[in-house]
This record gives sequence, C-alpha cells and structure tokens, in this order.
Amino acid sequence: MSRCRLDASEVETTNKGCGIRDSAIRCLWELASNHARRDLWYRGQQSNCSRRPPRETLAGESYCCRFPECCNRDGRFLTPCSLWSLRKSSDKERCFKRNRRQQFHEEHKGKKMTAINKSHGLDDPTTVLHWYDFICPFCYVGQQRNAILSSNGLNVVELPFQAHPDIPLGGIPAGRQRSGQMYAMLEREAEEAGLQLNWPQRLPNTRMALAAAEWTRQHRSSSFAQFNKDLFEAHFVMNEDLEDPAVIDQHASESGVDLPALHAGLADGTAMDAVTASEMIGRKYGVRGTPAWLFAQGLIMGLRPATDFERLANEAMRLAR
Repeated sequence: MSRCRLDASEVETTNKGCGIRDSAIRCLWELASNHARRDLWYRGQQSNCSRRPPRETLAGESYCCRFPECCNRDGRFLTPCSLWSLRKSSDKERCFKRNRRQQFHEEHKGKKMTAINKSHGLDDPTTVLHWYDFICPFCYVGQQRNAILSSNGLNVVELPFQAHPDIPLGGIPAGRQRSGQMYAMLEREAEEAGLQLNWPQRLPNTRMALAAAEWTRQHRSSSFAQFNKDLFEAHFVMNEDLEDPAVIDQHASESGVDLPALHAGLADGTAMDAVTASEMIGRKYGVRGTPAWLFAQGLIMGLRPATDFERLANEAMRLAR
C-alpha cells in the first residue's frame, strides 16, 4: 500500500499534543474501506508528548493525542480516526450483528415451532398439550382439569415431563409430614375432584414409568388413558413403587398393553428418547415444571381453579369457530 502524505494545513497542534482534522480523517477512513474497519480497537489513554512518544501514522505524521487506531486483522493498516467516528461505526456494526443473530434465531425457531405445531396438531385451537409427571400431586389433581377440557370438546395431548430428574434411582424418602396450607389445598382439591389421596412415603425416579406411558400413547393409544390413570393411582392411592418393573407390567397388562412390545421399546431406548423429545418440546414453549398446559391462547403453568379451565375451554372453542 502506498503511503499518502497530509498537507501541513491538515495538522493542528494543541497543548496536549498533535491532532488531525476531521477532513483528513474522512479521507483516510475512505481509504480504509469497510473491510479494514471490521476489527477495531482503542489503544491508550489521554496523554501528551512529554509522557508518551509519538506514533507514526499512515500519513507519515506523528501524533500522541487521545486517538484510537484502526487496524485490519493482519495488523498492516494503521490510521488515526476520531473517537466519535470509531464509536459510531462500532455501535452500528454491533447493532447490525445483533439484529442478524436475532433474525436468524427467530427464523430458525419459527421453522422448528411450525413443525412441532403440525406434528402435535397445535395449528388447531382445539388441541391442548399437557405436560405431567406421576409424582406431581398437582398433576394428579390436574386429571380432573383435563376432564373439563375434554368434556368441552378439546383434544388434550398428554406428554411426559420429569419434574424431579435429580431424584436418584431407588428413590428418596418423602421427608417431613405433609401438613400446611399447600397440602390442605391439594387434599381439598382431590376430594372435590373425586380422587383418593394417600400421601406416599417415598418419591421414586419416574423416568421409566413416564417412558412406558409415552410409548403406550404413541403405539397403543387405545390403552393409554387407563394405563396413565392406573400409574397415578399406583403412586397416590396404593403407594406402589413406580420404579419397580413388575408394578409397571401389572398395570400395563391390566390396561391391555402388549408387554413384549413395551419391553422392546424400553430396552432399545426408543421409549426413553420419546420422553426426552417431549421435554425438549416443552422447554421450547417455556415449560419448566409440571403441570403445564399449552393452549392456543398461551402457556398455563401450575394448577388453576376449575373455573379457569372452563373459561379457557370456552375461549378455545370460540377461536375454533
């Protein structure tokens, strides 16, 4: 690159050192082009000639004022520019890159969400996704909320979501006595819903039970509703261990599930993968725990009063008209 010289009229001297006028800066900035401006950094603090030796610029002049330096990636191009111009250019570039990243993620997410919507029927406002876990007492009572939605003409798709993946295999003791305002509310809600509630003494790891239920929903849909109901009762009524394969097999057999096919799905990992996929879908929509319902109107987290579900069902049916 040929070196260009600045006219003496383009250089001024201040009491803090030498400076370069904006007209010269604009000329050098045009020479730099967009490619040379890409990687900029600011060197040095405010100084003067007595405290800092001057640096040679592209124009062959020297300066020691508070000027940032512009350099390309190989470090061969060096030119002073105004701090205001540098800041303005850097802000524009950061804003442009940020907007491009946001646009890419929104487009990418939009394509994924469209595919998920189609696969689960969410383009239909009468479809509701419900994420549950067998050890969640709110999900146990939530069965009655699902019945309200179904009775109003909505299609409820039940999906597994392990609320406590931190529980190790073998389970943990339930701990302190179930007492207090929350437990009293749950017992009252269960009684109003016609559900028997016997608090279990242990909390199992429910991954295998959720995998068995999800496999049944996908491959033996006619048996899913009864199987799902039985596994909830196994935990909250009979206090059975949902980690015990014999317990799962017993309820699966009573519900009409093909046990050899279920065992094959659990053995080859497809059932477990189905749970993981369900949780990933939930997280994409903002699900962080159970119970959760995804309506056309939005996501509902936690157990709401039955009247709220009546209202939500009516709104969803109005949207479908």
